[in-house]
Amino acid sequence: MRGLGAALLVFGLVGGGPALAREWWESVPEPPERPLTAAPIPQSDPPAIAIPTGDALICGDPRLIGRTRPNIFGHLPGCGIFEPVELTEIAGIQMEGKVTLDCRTARTFANWLTGIAVPEARRTLGARIDRVWVVGSYVCRTRNHLPGARLSEHSVGRAVDVAGFFLGNGRRITLTDNWGKGTAGAFLHTVWEKACGPFNTVLGPDSDQFHKDHFHFDTAYRDSTYCR
Repeated sequence: MRGLGAALLVFGLVGGGPALAREWWESVPEPPERPLTAAPIPQSDPPAIAIPTGDALICGDPRLIGRTRPNIFGHLPGCGIFEPVELTEIAGIQMEGKVTLDCRTARTFANWLTGIAVPEARRTLGARIDRVWVVGSYVCRTRNHLPGARLSEHSVGRAVDVAGFFLGNGRRITLTDNWGKGTAGAFLHTVWEKACGPFNTVLGPDSDQFHKDHFHFDTAYRDSTYCR
């Protein structure tokens, strides 16, 4: 419209007089203003990100179930664990009692349980292991709680104490009740004996007065195994 009006304005100036052209020009309505809006930018969903729930993998071992914990520092010099883990089960077998260890010991414990104790329970007792009764893992203390003694391997998360097993048939096997007695005693003796090697220190009821009711297993750094 403005282009046509400009042409008529020129015509009016030439043939109809400026007054007529001005009158016509002022009568033409202004076109409505159009808001300057940018075209909408297409929105896309953000890329899917896999967010793990809980700990993705304990110590890189799918048999271990539990949680990682912050580094532990004990009240005695030398106590503590770097990158400790707290286990609630191993390969579907529940832990009866608190189990806090370093990763190396946790994996060794899993190897002994799944590779030695579980098949031996099936062979000797004809039953599966449902739970392991753990009576000791990390604690900042000296050996056998003796004043002035060297720090225990428990104080650095490299030791676990086992007092018995709960079987799938409802039976309970403990060192207090069954050590040296019948098929249950044979089972306990075998899993104690075969722990020597996977663990560097293995102590049982015949070792001393401090281990009458449990096995002590640890991964102490030593040149040779110590098994009693």
